[in-house]
Amino acid sequence: GGLSVVSQSGALGASLLLFAGDHPVPMGFSKFCHVGNGSDVNILEVLEYYAEDDSTKVVGMYLEGVSDGRAFMDVAQKVSRRKPLLVLKVGRSEQASAAAFSHTGSLAGSDRVYDGVFEQIGAIRVASMDDLLCAAKAFSMQKLPPGNRICVLTEAGGPGTVAADEIATSREGRLAEFSPKTVERLKGILPPMAMVGQPDGYVDMSAAAMEEQHSAALKEVLRDDGVDAVIVISVPPTFLSPVQVAKGLLEAKEGSEKPVVVCLMAGDWVKDARVLLESGGIPTFDMPEQAARAVLAMVKQARFQSKLAENEPRGCVAL
Repeated sequence: GGLSVVSQSGALGASLLLFAGDHPVPMGFSKFCHVGNGSDVNILEVLEYYAEDDSTKVVGMYLEGVSDGRAFMDVAQKVSRRKPLLVLKVGRSEQASAAAFSHTGSLAGSDRVYDGVFEQIGAIRVASMDDLLCAAKAFSMQKLPPGNRICVLTEAGGPGTVAADEIATSREGRLAEFSPKTVERLKGILPPMAMVGQPDGYVDMSAAAMEEQHSAALKEVLRDDGVDAVIVISVPPTFLSPVQVAKGLLEAKEGSEKPVVVCLMAGDWVKDARVLLESGGIPTFDMPEQAARAVLAMVKQARFQSKLAENEPRGCVAL
């Protein structure tokens, strides 16, 4: 695998390794390092190594605090310029800051300052261990989106609304913008009770959508220039074959570099379908909020990379 983790907590870091094994296709790790209080090897040395390591594609970090802020910014930015840097930073409250200090002697520092630093250096702050693993999985399987317009393609209204809420309330992304032609074609593809573009970028295919309609709808939205990424959500009714749905989604994704993630919400009923999708390079998730946050992390990384490209020095012509 391409995920490398550095952690100031051995227990939390080891738990990440175990949780990663619970995914339909177990997530692989490249490197893992627990630095504790950094009395020997410190977190900056490990980050410096990960930045240069070709087998490390994504870096995850559990952080309680740093002793040298400027050095941390310099090294962390070296990482984020080359690969996604996901940071689980604790210490949002005074109580958690005190707990961090008693654990490793790290001063957690001002949470607002850390937020500003992460934004400046291109690090992606995650709220939980689960968010870290979900984002890492998406990064390891899919290319970055060309923009921040995300389509929600769902057969279940409630879960679709959860995903739409995550997107609409974020600073990173927004719902996609369908062309009139896409809306017209989707209405021709899907059952009569399907709701298309209400709101724009959102499709409720309805529970009546069959396997081939899932595939055709995904292929259609991926063709739209107003769509940069797609979240597919399915709670397959018993008359649908989850494996056939998965095969159709894989076929629809072929030829498109836009990221697609899938949320299948039916436990063991969809396990084989999830294995099939992940083996084919499409990440899957248990819950719609997981899928949405993973895509939003990709949008944030793409925005940072775009800014870097804009600020690259241009060649000069001597006069």
